[in-house]
Amino acid sequence: MNEKSPEITNKKHVKLALVLNILDEEYQTSIFSGIKHRAKELSIEINCLQHENALIAPNTLITKFPDKSFLNVDGVILLTSVFSDCPTLQDSKSIKKLWPGIPILSVGQQINGIPSLSIRSLNAMEKLTKHLLNHHKYKKFLYMSGLEDHVDSKERKEIFEKILQSKMKKDPELSYDCITGDFSEVIAREQLAAYIDTHRNTPADVIVCANDNMALGVYKYLKSQNGRHPWSKCAVTGFDDIPQAEMEIPALTTVRQPLSEMGIKAVDYMLEILAGKERDYQAYVESKLVIRESCGCKVKNAKTKFHSENQITTIQRKFFRSEQFLRQMSHIAQQLNSCSHTDGLMYTMDSNLALLGIDDFALYAFPNPFTDVTPINSQKLKAEELFLRRDGKRVTQYGKVKTGTFTNFLAKLSDETPGTHVVKLLHATDGIVGCIIYDGPMVMHPYICSISTNIAQTILRLQTMAKTEKHSFQLEKAVEKRTKELIEENNRRIEVEAEVLKISEMERQRFSTDLHDDICQRLAGLAMLCRCYSTSEKQITREQMVELTELITDTLQTTRQYAHNSFPVDLDSLGMKDSLSNLCNTFATQSKSECDYQWNLPENRMFTRPQAINIFRIVQEALQNTMKHARATKTSVKIFVQKKDVIIRITDNGQGIANSGKSKRKEGIGMKSMQYRADQIEADFRIKENSPSGTIIEIALKEEKLQKN
Repeated sequence: MNEKSPEITNKKHVKLALVLNILDEEYQTSIFSGIKHRAKELSIEINCLQHENALIAPNTLITKFPDKSFLNVDGVILLTSVFSDCPTLQDSKSIKKLWPGIPILSVGQQINGIPSLSIRSLNAMEKLTKHLLNHHKYKKFLYMSGLEDHVDSKERKEIFEKILQSKMKKDPELSYDCITGDFSEVIAREQLAAYIDTHRNTPADVIVCANDNMALGVYKYLKSQNGRHPWSKCAVTGFDDIPQAEMEIPALTTVRQPLSEMGIKAVDYMLEILAGKERDYQAYVESKLVIRESCGCKVKNAKTKFHSENQITTIQRKFFRSEQFLRQMSHIAQQLNSCSHTDGLMYTMDSNLALLGIDDFALYAFPNPFTDVTPINSQKLKAEELFLRRDGKRVTQYGKVKTGTFTNFLAKLSDETPGTHVVKLLHATDGIVGCIIYDGPMVMHPYICSISTNIAQTILRLQTMAKTEKHSFQLEKAVEKRTKELIEENNRRIEVEAEVLKISEMERQRFSTDLHDDICQRLAGLAMLCRCYSTSEKQITREQMVELTELITDTLQTTRQYAHNSFPVDLDSLGMKDSLSNLCNTFATQSKSECDYQWNLPENRMFTRPQAINIFRIVQEALQNTMKHARATKTSVKIFVQKKDVIIRITDNGQGIANSGKSKRKEGIGMKSMQYRADQIEADFRIKENSPSGTIIEIALKEEKLQKN
C-alpha cells in the first residue's frame, strides 16, 4: 500500500496510538521508524507511548496505561514486547478493558481475539540451522535462547532442537547444549562467561543466539578473551538483522526481520480495520536468512572491497556521532544536576535541544506524583508546563509556569503541532513525576530515553525543594505566631503575677488592719478593764468576771476565725469534703442566706494538696464575692464528674456580674486571683451569667489529674 486507499481519504483526520516498551533498542525503534514513515506519507497523527514496566505481578497487566480519554485516538497499535515478561499473552479481555470501543492491533505476537501482525521466522530459522549443519559441517552447537516463556523464543528453540535431534540420529558426533538469556546484550555476556568457566576446554563450533543483541554480547565477550583462548574462534549467529549486525567485523550472519516494513504494514492494516474491511485475525511478514562472515562463510564478490571500506567508514561515522552525543548527554546531565529552580531547567533544555536536532519538545511535571499501579485519569491529572519548544523555538517564558490538566495540554499540543509525538513518562523514586513529549531524528530516541532519568530526578528535586521551602515558610510563620503567643502569654503572666503580689500585699494589709482595728482594740479594752478592776477598792463581782470571760472568749473566737481564713487547717484534719461543708455553713450563717452543698465525687478519687488548697480558695473567694456584692438569697456549691472532667460549680441567684455595682468585675483582683489559682492546677476557669439571674463560676479539672485512692 504505497498510495492512499479510498478508505483513508474518506476519513478527514486519523489519529493512532503506538504503545511500546521503550525506544532505546533497535527492535522498537525500527518498527516505530516504519510506522512514523507511513503515517507521514498519509498525514496520520501518531502518539507513541513508552512503558518500561508492564507488570505488577505475574500474569497481571498494569493499570498505568493511559485510558481512552487520555489517548483520544481512533485506534491503538500495540507492540507485544511491552508484555515480554508475561508468561501468557492470551489476555485480550484485559487489553480491551484498557481501551474499550477502540480497535487494537497487536504487533509482534498473536493475541487471541485481537487482530495481530507478526513476522514468520520459522522457515528462516530452519534455513539458518541447516546452513550451519550442511554447509559448515559443524558438530558442536551452543544455543542461547531468550526468555523461556517468550513465544518467539520458544518457537525458534523448538525448530533448532527439532533439526539437531533429527540429524543426531544419523550422526553420533553431533551434539548441542542450551543456555538461557533474556534478549539483552549484558545478560548474554554474563551467561556465556558462566558457561565457559565450566566448559573451557570443550568449546562449541558455533553459538546460535535467539536475537542479535545477545549475539553482539557474545561477540564482545569472545573478542575480550586472549586470541589463544579455546573459544576465541567460535562462530556466532544472531536473529533480527539490526543495523549494528552489519557493522560488526566480521559482519553478523542473522535472520532479517523486516521491522520497518512491518511498521508500515501495521499502519495500513489498522486503516483497513478502521475502514471496516474484513481481515484475517493473523497476518504475517516473511523473514529472510542473511549470510555474512560471522558463521564462517567467506563472502566474496566484486563489491567486497568496496563494501568493507564503506562498512569501516560507516562504523567510524557512527562511532564519532555516538561519542559526540554521549558527551552532550553527559553535559546535559551535569547541567540538570546543578539546577536549583525551574528557570535553570528551562535554560538547560533550551540551550541543548537545538544541538541534538530536536525542534519539538514539551516537558510537564505532575505536582502530585502517582505510582506505576495508579490508573492515569487524564481528565483529573494535574500538570505544570515547565518547558515547550515548537518548530525550533522556545515558547515558554522564564519565570512563568502554566498549570492545567494534562489532557488539555496534550490536546493543545496535538492541534498546534500535528504529526508524531513520542510520549515518555518520567519515573523517579516517588513515582511518576512528569512526562516529556517530543519528536526528532530516529537516532536520538535512545539518548532522550537516557537523559529522561536525569530530567525526572531534577523535577523530583525541584518539587522536594519547593515543598521544603513551603514547609520552612509555614514553619517560620508558625514559629512567629507561637512566639507572639508566648510573648502575650508571658505578658499576661507578668500581669497576673503583679496582681497576685498586689493581692498578697492587700491581704497582708487587710490582715494587719483587722488585727489592729479588731483584735488589738479588743485586747486593749481587756487590758484597760483588767487595770480598772485591779485598782478598784471594791471587790470584783461575779457579773464583772462573767463579762470579762465573754470578752476574752469573743476575742479568742475572732482570732481563730482570722487564723482559719489565713490558712484552712481543716483541709489537713477534716479533708476537702468536710472543709468545703464547713465553709458553706459559715457562709450561710454570716450571709443569712441559703447555701446548698453537694459532693458527688467518687470515693476512689481525691484532690492533691495543691489542688485542694487552690480550689478551696477559689470557692472561698467566690462565696465572699457573693456575700459582698451579689445580694443573693440562694447559693449552691456542687462538686461532680461530667464526662472526663471534675466540675466545681458555684451558683447564686443574685443580681449578676453586670449589675453588681462594680465596673469591669471580670477584670477585678478577685477574679484574676481565681483565674490564677485555676491556672496553677491546670484547670479551666469559666464565669458566666446565670438564668434568670445571678452568676455561675465553674472550674473544670481533668479527672485523670486527680489522685487514685
